[in-house]
Amino acid sequence: VNADAPEETIPADVIVIAIGQDIDSKPFAAAGVDVVVLDSAHGHSANVLRAVEMLRSEFPGCQLIAGNIATYEAAKALIKAEGVNEDAVHLLSGSGRMGVQALCDAYHEERYGSMPGQMGKAVEAARGILARTDNPQLADFELDRAYFAELRSLAEATGSRFLQGYVRVMIDSANLRSAVRTLRMGRGADFLHEALIPGGECSPESVAQSAGSAESLAGLFSTGALRQAAELVPEAVGGGGLTDFEKACDDCVNRYLAGARLQSFGEAPVIAYIAAVENEISAARMILTGRLSGVPAELIQERLREWNA
Repeated sequence: VNADAPEETIPADVIVIAIGQDIDSKPFAAAGVDVVVLDSAHGHSANVLRAVEMLRSEFPGCQLIAGNIATYEAAKALIKAEGVNEDAVHLLSGSGRMGVQALCDAYHEERYGSMPGQMGKAVEAARGILARTDNPQLADFELDRAYFAELRSLAEATGSRFLQGYVRVMIDSANLRSAVRTLRMGRGADFLHEALIPGGECSPESVAQSAGSAESLAGLFSTGALRQAAELVPEAVGGGGLTDFEKACDDCVNRYLAGARLQSFGEAPVIAYIAAVENEISAARMILTGRLSGVPAELIQERLREWNA
């Protein structure tokens, strides 16, 4: 379907089917289908590319939509790959607003205006930072700021206090992690300032001021949604393992979402459910990746977050 066509020119009787890459499409071939949508979160994979070719042969007169979509994480992958002269297409995967190939083309041809939202400006700035400093981490910071700024803007546009609170908790979690890592590495205030993101319950200024010691940093977050993670800050800063601390940060964010179960009406339960489904997919990937890599089941279990739909 031509998305640019006037609404009145699109027939009301268009027949659309959506199938997965492993579903037999032959029964639909004689059904007068107009549009075929191939559903996949990994449109760049070899299996999906083979499925596209098969569908083109079976539905020669149909519009074919096969899609993977790109995110700020995809932009990070492209920039980091550029820094080491590698191709990052195989790393790009779903959830976003722009096809992977379209993103790659826009990136390599420097057509930043064709990227959605504020992503183009952020990608251009991040590439400039990488060119000047040869430091992909600083480029990451630029993209993180743009990502969370866009999240805040979208959440505010909905008018949902629950969604706005979710974004604030995610920002606080990101800032607490950055502060802990900065202290562990012995980096200075300038480095931390680059990493901190505005928009959380704790301002970047307050986080920076509290990052002089593990105790003051833990105290700053001890009364909010991240209080359980804050209890682990001294150990994490002192050189202890980061696994428990990172898990605690994620679990705190998910506990915020779990609060939606107490709300009988409104958008909060729907938002929490969608986030939980996404988290379950992440958990499944973690389990599969761990098993394929030979990681013991007990270790995988320790790293799984508190999330379920």
